[in-house]
Amino acid sequence: MSIDDLLKFFQEKMNNPEDCKQMTLEGFSCFKNMFLVINEKLKRIQKNTSSSGMYSHSSGYGYDYENKKEKEGEFGYRVNVLPEHLEGIKSIWNFILVAEDEKVADQAIDFLNKLYLHVAADLEDKIIYMRTEYLQTCFSHLRDVLDENKSMESAPFVARCLRCLSLIRSLMDESEKRGVGNLKSHSALVKGELLTFHIINEVTSGSDVPKKAEFRMHANSTVFELRHEIGKAFKATWDQIKLTRSMAPKDVKDNENGKTLGDIRIRNGENITANKRPTPPIPQAPLVYSDGTVNPLAKKIFLEWFDTFSEDGRMSPQTCADFIHSCTNDYCKAEDKRVKEVFSTYDNDKDGFLTVDNFLEFYMSAARHRPHVVWNNLNAHHYRNDLKKASEVEEEKIDIHQLARYIISQDDQYFSIIFSLLDMGGKIATEAWKLLNRLPTSKQIYQDIVQLKGIRDENEKNWNLILNTESTYKLLYSLHAIEYLMEDDGDDEEDEESNFLSLQDPKMLEYKKNWRADFIVYGGFDHLFKIFNKYANKDHKNLTIFEKNI
Repeated sequence: MSIDDLLKFFQEKMNNPEDCKQMTLEGFSCFKNMFLVINEKLKRIQKNTSSSGMYSHSSGYGYDYENKKEKEGEFGYRVNVLPEHLEGIKSIWNFILVAEDEKVADQAIDFLNKLYLHVAADLEDKIIYMRTEYLQTCFSHLRDVLDENKSMESAPFVARCLRCLSLIRSLMDESEKRGVGNLKSHSALVKGELLTFHIINEVTSGSDVPKKAEFRMHANSTVFELRHEIGKAFKATWDQIKLTRSMAPKDVKDNENGKTLGDIRIRNGENITANKRPTPPIPQAPLVYSDGTVNPLAKKIFLEWFDTFSEDGRMSPQTCADFIHSCTNDYCKAEDKRVKEVFSTYDNDKDGFLTVDNFLEFYMSAARHRPHVVWNNLNAHHYRNDLKKASEVEEEKIDIHQLARYIISQDDQYFSIIFSLLDMGGKIATEAWKLLNRLPTSKQIYQDIVQLKGIRDENEKNWNLILNTESTYKLLYSLHAIEYLMEDDGDDEEDEESNFLSLQDPKMLEYKKNWRADFIVYGGFDHLFKIFNKYANKDHKNLTIFEKNI
């Protein structure tokens, strides 16, 4: 069948918007297969080969390595064009929005995200554009659904809204796998509770790493930050850390890295197991070069070992035994056979001590004749194949402009749409609230609160402009920003990446500097007391969980 015939069949029989609503799992599987065939023939996608270059912008170096084969089995293609230019891509969006079968919608979301995440390496510089286009399409569909609210039945209206929110959330999850930099979410503005919990170490072993460690972190710390701290404590890199919670046995997923410890409800006293996640093999550096000289990096490590375990520039049988124990964790003693053999061979002057030259001679000989033993020693001291420790690996800097949360936060219309969903109540309002708390604080709302809009220098003070009591959600949102201003130290960073809410306007900076005092002088606490008193007088049994948080 020619490509023209295939296209005609695809467009007429398998790309019909009217069929999207009744689509079954079997039907969607057929559509997906035909979609891949058509786009492969059009050279818009390509099957992966071992040598083909693919850029997956969902994760950092090696973070998806554990599931690489599984993922390639599920989606063994790379996309060679901008996803919006794929034949039939609009139908996938339609399946997501109107399919009555939730499983079909879920599979369509998964397939759509794979198309946006598995792109050719030469599209790497288009990440921001692709994510912006994805989000624009999401919000455009969401806006259309809201416009059709009065003409739609309740069930399909709710389903479409929730699916749009699910799409937005899924892109946020994928884009935050390597952390969020310092682009804190609204829920992370305030430090929150100082949590104390324990991490069981199944990542590394040895006498220099704890089997179990206590961690103390605030509830606004992200899961990525937790992985990073665990890596430092257990001498591993953050991407090697796989977390399993014991209170409800399940893994903390990679796409939860941008969430806070409060978001995933880490509890005081909780035990969490850190297992080692496989990462891509690092090419092994040579210990000895072809000309017989020892790698300077290896020599530097040998010297550091001697400095650590020697006393006054000499290594005694006991400190030699201590060094062997650090490599084998077998409680080696001074009278051990291995210690005696080393001294018998390398203590040239037989004074009962090894000099640095003696120690280097031992290791240089071992590097040439018993490299596997040297590598065992290096691994025991947590050196990687490139002769670097985890602490020496340069930390990758996140470009916050690539994050979905940043892209959304730059458009006030997106905030307006999400805030309008709070008025819908029910499941829509709950999911919209969760999304708002994952995003950075609205700059407009924050600035309104800082300048005390409707209150400062006004004869008729309108507190409702910044403390909207008509909406529980909006009131809670503002109260969280106010709590942040109450505990903030007042130092604004000029770097946008360091402080997303930094204020550049001199007048606004002055307002912020005096904000706490002004809030009290203008009657802020009196107004808050009235609000709290109003809720205190209500029957708590009838209050929603959000009203109880006020």
